Order: sequence, then C-alpha cells, then structure tokens
Amino acid sequence: MKLFSRRRIGPDEIQTLYRLHGPGLLLYARSLLGRKHAAEDVLQQVFMKLLQQNSIPEEPKPYLFRAVHNAALNLLRGESKHVDLDGIEPDQIESRQSERWFEASPWDASARISLKAGLLQVPEEQRQVLVLHIWGGLTFDEIGNVLSVSANTAASRYRYALQKLRATMQPEDPL
Repeated sequence: MKLFSRRRIGPDEIQTLYRLHGPGLLLYARSLLGRKHAAEDVLQQVFMKLLQQNSIPEEPKPYLFRAVHNAALNLLRGESKHVDLDGIEPDQIESRQSERWFEASPWDASARISLKAGLLQVPEEQRQVLVLHIWGGLTFDEIGNVLSVSANTAASRYRYALQKLRATMQPEDPL
C-alpha cells in the first residue's frame, strides 16, 4: 500500500468514496464508540477534513478506515478527560450499550440481536479486525496498516474472533 503517494481529489470523487465506503466506515466507528451519533460525527469529521485537504493517498479505502480509527480514538480520549458520573442513571448507561449497530428488516431482528450479542463477546482487538475485514472489506495487509499491527497479527485476530463468535452463537444442544 502506498502511504505517502497522494493525488488530487475533487468533491464528486469524495462523494463517491462516501457512498462506497460510508456504511462500512460508520459500522466500524460504531464498533469503536458504541454510539450512533458519535460515530456519525466522526465520519462527518473525516470527510470534512478530506474536503479541506483536496488530496488522498492512492489507496483511499485503508486511509479512510485509519482516519476513522484515529478520529474515534481521539474522541474517546477527549471524553475520558471529562467524565461526570453524577446524574447518570444506570438505565441510561445500558441504553447506550444496547444501541443498534446494524440496520436490518424487522424479520431479521432475531439474527441481528444474536450477532450483536455474539460480537460483544469477542475481545475488542479481535472485533475490530472482524468488522474491518467483513464489513469494511479490507485485506489483512490493509487492516495491519489501520491498526498498526502486522498482517499476520490481523489474520490471527480474525481467526480467533471467528472462533469466539462461532462458540457464542452455537445453539445449545438439548439433552
């Protein structure tokens, strides 16, 4: 992947990138932040910066996922400095955690709930790789660049994530 080779980009191409990669980027941001509105803010911030700089690396997809990753972590760091637990009710915390990650038709609600519950059982580092590979469509090489790990580490985390997800989503055998 060419990290330093950049090319000029116009608003129409940025709009095309948003249409192509926006849903995957949003899902990735939601998996990092756990809140829809914060994820949408991060995505908007990334594309606004892209509009301002008028250039992008030759391989835009991994760049965009890395930008979302960094913006989400910056948001979390900023929020961690201003934590005020006074006045927060336990049900408000739970509702933040149960926010929908996936948009699905009503007849898929059970599958969506099972998948989300299963994903929450997967450790964060492995879940990130799973989301980037399956929903983001990134290769392990690209994921390695986004997360600053080797491609082999990304592939291992993916395998472990799938094993954990399979184990949590297996129906229990009735005796």
